[in-house]
This record gives sequence, structure tokens and C-alpha cells, in this order.
Amino acid sequence: MIKFVDSGEYSLDEICSKDVFGTRILAYFNTYSYDFDFIRFWVQLDENNSPVAAISLIDGSMTLTCGEKADFEELAAFIKMIGYSSLQCERQAMKRLGLDEDIWGYVVRYHNITDREKYNITLCENVDYKDVYHLIKSADLLGVGEYLPWLSDVTHRVKKGTAEAALALENGEPAACAMKLFITDRAVLLGAVATDKNHRGKGLGGGLVTLLGNESVSDGKRTELLCKHDSIVDFYRSIGFTVVGEWAMVN
Repeated sequence: MIKFVDSGEYSLDEICSKDVFGTRILAYFNTYSYDFDFIRFWVQLDENNSPVAAISLIDGSMTLTCGEKADFEELAAFIKMIGYSSLQCERQAMKRLGLDEDIWGYVVRYHNITDREKYNITLCENVDYKDVYHLIKSADLLGVGEYLPWLSDVTHRVKKGTAEAALALENGEPAACAMKLFITDRAVLLGAVATDKNHRGKGLGGGLVTLLGNESVSDGKRTELLCKHDSIVDFYRSIGFTVVGEWAMVN
């Protein structure tokens, strides 16, 4: 049975603690709760009325996290009925839903505190989110929409403590960025790693990811990042990440 979350009757904490998709859903819920029309949440319940899957839908972008007891036949029918512009979940779950992935990649987890001093990074003390957007838009990162909706969501989540951005400067100019895209009490999903084309090869992106990874692991949080299967997964391995799973997206 799938139920719309419109009160405090169902907790998302347990089902959303297992993977990066749950991290995203729970961070959104902790930011917006069920008070806004543009974002909605559902849980799938087992025979004991316990959540075995959770779904978020924000402006057409759907995220799914599943437990071992999830009913994929019911989930597939529900997702088809609700509709989406994009759907992201664990790769095996996508297959069990009977959907053909458009993009897939690896979930990598940060496990090794690394000395960021070797990167010699100058951090911007007061981040201008227009600079962050320009960097990630120029890098053609996945899922970056129009500026104003992006800005509204990111700044709201930063105020709520469910997101954080870091910006590196070179000669006083924005050169690279990275973000704690989604933050919960237990986990952090890193992303939005981008470097201006004139400043690549200096280790700025790696230094920022290391900085944010160090902070998150030191806080006792599971710290992960999504990268495409044909991207720089070996680079992330070199700075302290290991591959722990696969993700997929359908548009």
C-alpha cells in the first residue's frame, strides 16, 4: 500500500537511512516537510504498516529508495500513474521496475580522511550562489535547471542546514565549486563539483571534495557521491572514495 505523506503519521527516517536516494528524499523532507504544493512524498507500507519504500517528487524530478520488502509491481504501477520528468534510484531497482535506464553510474563513498592542505585552496568566505550556478552550468552537470528555481531551492536548503556550498578562488575570481547537496543527521550526498576551464589541472575540485568529505566523515556521517559510469571514478578512488553501488536515471 502506498500512502501520501501529509502528516507526521509516517516517519521517513528509517527507510531513508540506507542509501543516497534516501539521503536526498529525507533532506528534502526535512527542508520542506509537507507544507508546499511543488514537492510531494509517499511511502510504501508492508503488512505491518512499516515503510519499505519512499518517493519524493519535486517539479517533476522523482527519487525512489527501496527496502528489501518493497513491492516493485505496485511501485511500477504507481510511478506510471503519477508520472515524472526524471526518475533516479538504485540501478537494480530500476531494472525491477521494468524501466530502461537512460544514464547510469557509480555510487562512491568517502572513507579516508585526506590532507587538503596539499591543494593550496583559497576559500570564498561569503559564497555567491550565482558564481556556483555559473560554474556548474558551464560544466554541463546533470540535473541543473534554470537559475531562479535552482537558486530558490538551494538557498532555502542552505538556510535549513540540509545543503552547503564551497567555492574556491584564484586571484580573487571564482575558480571551482563543490557542494554538500543533501545533508541529514546520518549522511551527506556530495556533488556539484565543477572547475572553470581556465583553472583546471590544479586540483581545486579534488581539494573541495576532500574538504567537504573530511568535514562530513568527521561528523560521523556516511558520505557519498554519484558519478557517471564513463566519468572520473578513478579520480575519486585516488582521493579516498570506494565504489559501493550503482545508480540509474530515466528521463
